[in-house]
Amino acid sequence: MNKKFSRIAIMGLILLNMTACGNDSKSKDTVEKLQKFTVTEKDEKKYLFNYNEEWTLTYNGETDVKFVAIKDEAVTECFESAFGEGYYPDNAVSKGGFIYDLEQDAIRIYVDLEIEEGNLQYITYDMGKEKFILTVDLKNKYEPSEEFLDWIEECNLDSIMKKDIQEFKDQLEENGITFNAVTTLKYDDIDKYIE
Repeated sequence: MNKKFSRIAIMGLILLNMTACGNDSKSKDTVEKLQKFTVTEKDEKKYLFNYNEEWTLTYNGETDVKFVAIKDEAVTECFESAFGEGYYPDNAVSKGGFIYDLEQDAIRIYVDLEIEEGNLQYITYDMGKEKFILTVDLKNKYEPSEEFLDWIEECNLDSIMKKDIQEFKDQLEENGITFNAVTTLKYDDIDKYIE
């Protein structure tokens, strides 16, 4: 009985080890492919993969967050038409466009706007629910007004951002990388393979 249990345990460990090696191999392959068509930077506890100043894929080792910042003048013009210039905070990662959170399937635009309810700090678009949420003073969530939604529709903002995200995914595919591979990749995986 003990010998049988030992064999089963050893087989289990071998299978686990093979799975881990398989994941390592996929991670290494993804990192190498990303490096071939992007400019790679390390910034403190972050890895950034820049593509032609169109987008920057970021893996944050401190917060374990991964997102792509996508530049799009149409998004900027839409916001400037409503709020004027200077609505982006100086250090906003979404400056010049928006960010797409890979794991939460959500778009965020970081802003610095005083509204009746307080300081509007970011606008989130939940891709799954197809719904906008406004975050005020970092904690209060509001549904947008009809006026806000009319402005979004007039700008065609959600369609523009969805199209940009699809283009990002298409560019990954063109370079032999699946969107899933980029989403499952972690900061620690990248750290192993970048010299």
